[in-house]
Amino acid sequence: MQIHEGTTQELTSILAHSPQGRFRLIEIEEDQETAALSAEVTPAIDAENAAAIALLKSWREQDWTEDPDELRKAEEELGEFKRALNATRLSSGERPIFP
Repeated sequence: MQIHEGTTQELTSILAHSPQGRFRLIEIEEDQETAALSAEVTPAIDAENAAAIALLKSWREQDWTEDPDELRKAEEELGEFKRALNATRLSSGERPIFP
């Protein structure tokens, strides 16, 4: 199970990737005070950052999969990566990053 939170527009691409999937949608209502605070805290995004964000989102969409074999392979690669980082750190006398 994965939890995705966002606006209708932000969630549309996630839902489009799995037209046969089952989803549980929970509408979140913000009170006026919370909405005002989040509006104040949200930084303005300049054109360069907006382009970078769009690129990262497109990469995420390209890599998204539900294929169990691909997911298993990705988990194995992540495990190998973590073991290699820990081995390097241990060989230099540092503590491992990953348990």
